[in-house]
Amino acid sequence: MKISNKPSLVRLPDVFLPVALLAYSALCPGDALAVRLYLVMFAVLLGSLFAARGARIAFARQPAMRDVRGSVKSALLLTLAGGGVATVAAALAYKGHFLDNWPLIAAGTLLNIEHIFYEYMYAIGDSRSASLSRGLTALFVFAGLLLANGQALWIASMAAISALVALVVGLVMGDGARGRTNGAIFRAAPRAALQTALYPAAALAAVLSLRPARYSASFFAGLALYELCKTPFRRTAMEARGFNYVLLGIIVICRFSDVPVVCAALLIAAVCALILFGNIKKKSV
Repeated sequence: MKISNKPSLVRLPDVFLPVALLAYSALCPGDALAVRLYLVMFAVLLGSLFAARGARIAFARQPAMRDVRGSVKSALLLTLAGGGVATVAAALAYKGHFLDNWPLIAAGTLLNIEHIFYEYMYAIGDSRSASLSRGLTALFVFAGLLLANGQALWIASMAAISALVALVVGLVMGDGARGRTNGAIFRAAPRAALQTALYPAAALAAVLSLRPARYSASFFAGLALYELCKTPFRRTAMEARGFNYVLLGIIVICRFSDVPVVCAALLIAAVCALILFGNIKKKSV
């Protein structure tokens, strides 16, 4: 069997973690633990200036590996700072209940660190290790959610294993930790913020407007589609042709579907992806 090494804008492992959160939400529809974990991950991202998500954008502009390694260091430092910001915010907001929330904050920070090394593996051309690492992360997170039963320390432990695996593989395959910190992650922050926050913000607006009884699984279904569409930059007209047709088809199907909450999430995700990553021109449709 031949394995194609042809570069692709679509990376299937990008959906592994959202699908793990989706699976847990579907199995435990009355439990908001997956949503809480996602919110904490997002809070750490916000405090870090979206460093883990900005890494992919920064890497795309850096042909020299020493610059890529420097961006990894910058992203790690910002993510640790983001975890600190989230910890202080939680301590102020929850006060006496902080001890109940710190494992989730730790998990959110560790999963952001794992994401940095996941992106790094792709940057050094090791897509197989990246796929394996992200697959293990999704599996560990799913297991941690199932085992938690009110003890979020399980999730933090599984997140720690995920981050450790990604770190070791990334450092070994990436030939060490050389390279000086640089400002590429800061420059990528505005684009990373927009790409990361657009779908969650649109989905939140829909939840507040429509007030569905349950929405967790639907949200993660939309997130999986949105993550699958992500690219560092907008696609060219030629690259966007098939992409546009697929998303427009999803929008039409969801518009007339009888599964309102799930299809609303997929429709929102498709529209957001089309706006940010598509290229609506005569040559692309």
